[in-house]
Amino acid sequence: MMRPISFFKTFSAFSSFMTRRSMRIGSLLR
Repeated sequence: MMRPISFFKTFSAFSSFMTRRSMRIGSLLR
């Protein structure tokens, strides 16, 4: 079972990565 702290770090990193990706796609679509 993963630790809450490590899980939070992974989730935050994944969310930030998805945000950058979505922003890049949005800029390309404009």
